[in-house]
Amino acid sequence: MVAKAQAVTGELIEAFTKPYESSNGARANGAGGAAVATDLGRANVMVELPADEQELRREFARRTWSDGLPVIAPTEERVEAMLEYCDRDPLEVLGVIAPRRGEATVQATAVCAVMAGCEPRMFPALVAAVQGIGREEFNVSGVNATTHPNTVLMLLNGPIAREIGAHGGMGCFGPTFETNATLGRALRLVQLNIGGATPGLGDRATQGTPAKFTFCFAENEAESPWAPFQTTRGFSAEESTVTVYACEAPHNIEDHGSNTGLGIMQTVVGSMGQAGSNNILARGDTLLALTPEHAAVLAGDGWDREKMREHIFELARFPADHLSVEFIDHINERIDPETPTFVKDSRLPIAANRESIHIVVAGGPGKHSSWMPGFGDMSLPQTVAITNRHGEPVGSIEELRRG
Repeated sequence: MVAKAQAVTGELIEAFTKPYESSNGARANGAGGAAVATDLGRANVMVELPADEQELRREFARRTWSDGLPVIAPTEERVEAMLEYCDRDPLEVLGVIAPRRGEATVQATAVCAVMAGCEPRMFPALVAAVQGIGREEFNVSGVNATTHPNTVLMLLNGPIAREIGAHGGMGCFGPTFETNATLGRALRLVQLNIGGATPGLGDRATQGTPAKFTFCFAENEAESPWAPFQTTRGFSAEESTVTVYACEAPHNIEDHGSNTGLGIMQTVVGSMGQAGSNNILARGDTLLALTPEHAAVLAGDGWDREKMREHIFELARFPADHLSVEFIDHINERIDPETPTFVKDSRLPIAANRESIHIVVAGGPGKHSSWMPGFGDMSLPQTVAITNRHGEPVGSIEELRRG
């Protein structure tokens, strides 16, 4: 049985799997042999989809349009409802997403948002996230094509994060929180369907990570003793922002015993100074998410972000003599092939500088903080303000709603 109303923007969906043909008929290829689709979303061709939910799921899985979970059929009506919360041209390109180099138009992004189960009011945050991963400095090509088990973390800050119900309290990295779950999933579907980051094809992750399904949360600004995270990125506390960061899933930092800021920081640096992350090899950005209880003790003892960054940079290091000679040679070659950087008694840093260590407050009661190792120096986190089509920050999603 075929549902008559199951009409979607067919050129968008067909181009998810069909390589782009250049004007002279030649087929172009991107990184790793993935198809280049530079005209995604340029037409409005409709396709028919099964009405039965299980058949729909199987059809999307067969075409590798889904992440393996059930999806919402992106009907024309649902896509239009999503676009109601965006004042941009539906064919505006938010970013070119590798490895396929598909153009993430506003409309194509809306299709992915519908499939993920997003409410239309969440769409402006997804638009900002797609703009972020499309920036050259983020290097979405490397992020999507690497063997490293990374994902794209989506961090929300500001009034709009609260307005759309983004969660930063207890269990914020886990299930049941609709905004977190569906927004993070929508960003992954953009990478899958527009970028071609299908495991085994465009995505070469050796083992992958469950965080690839979704990884989105808000900072717990209400319980943070410090200014909101976006203020460390050049924005005001009143601006709504989305930060995208290529990283691993959270690594637990448990400390129920320390009752001083220094004691907690000793546990933090001991946890972060480990050998198996890309931060040892390539010394890129890293994110520390402190629980409100840990943050309160630290702030009470006079620790601010700058003092914590300094402490982590200097002490979160791994002894070189605990590693094989071959691995040390590999690190030296990666960092400076001309001049050996480390000797046997060196302690290897996890960051190139203090500024690449980022600190937020997240979670609820309990003394379990966490850190997210990054992708080394191959990707820089991007913070994007939620704005209107003129690039002006907005205070509410209602300002973006079409007349």
